[in-house]
Amino acid sequence: MTQLHAPKEVKRLTKRSREKMTKKLWIALQASWDWTCDAAADREKAYVVRPEIHNPIDATQLEDLRQIVGHALPTEFERVLCKFASKVSFSWSFDIRARSKSGRTQETIVSSPPEWIDDCLMGGGDLWDIAYIERAAKDAKESEGIAEWLQFSENRFALLPFIEVPNGDAIAFDMRGGEHYCPIVYLSHDDYDLYDVKIGENFVDFLANWSSVGCVGPDFYCFKPFYKKWCSKLIGSSRKAKSWRKFMGMETDANAANSP
Repeated sequence: MTQLHAPKEVKRLTKRSREKMTKKLWIALQASWDWTCDAAADREKAYVVRPEIHNPIDATQLEDLRQIVGHALPTEFERVLCKFASKVSFSWSFDIRARSKSGRTQETIVSSPPEWIDDCLMGGGDLWDIAYIERAAKDAKESEGIAEWLQFSENRFALLPFIEVPNGDAIAFDMRGGEHYCPIVYLSHDDYDLYDVKIGENFVDFLANWSSVGCVGPDFYCFKPFYKKWCSKLIGSSRKAKSWRKFMGMETDANAANSP
């Protein structure tokens, strides 16, 4: 059986911690999103919406966004908005029992997958969207709607949501250290233990690691197999990440699927 190997660009995503978006990294991210959709589309009865990348914003639009938020956004995120894209979205999902239409995926992996992988067979949505950022900022000021989970924090105006989780949670920039150092945090709306949980060093590092596992989720339970508590971030080079890519038909390491 043939394998749809992950392109070299995807494998580079997790080689080192990143802080700045580059053209090479942007190409690698797009390759990863396309790769994930191709892998999902190869499964029977899969749901796939291909990546849609919206045009960047200009300086006037950025200033309008700052006015709505009430302050500057994270420095590198502003650069991404103005140089690369104002919004990126794609979606995919399939059932754990779905077989490969092309025969790419080894049947032994499909028939006896790791137990945790069933939570990691959906992903995408809006990876970021300025319309959601505006709505979240307005609601935070009005203390209603999206701001329900922000009430846990006295620093709610320094937590800037940029990803809306379907279950009512959010993923946000932690701007308590200013716009130059902004870790990524998960904000649960109903579980204090999952409120203000760091999941990435910064926007670019989080996006690279998350994209290397198909942007699974974005619910935290989908992140969990790839989340390392010791460093408070997703690790796209972990054994479970390699196991996930093997299940998707992208890894050739024979031991990956049974890794802890």
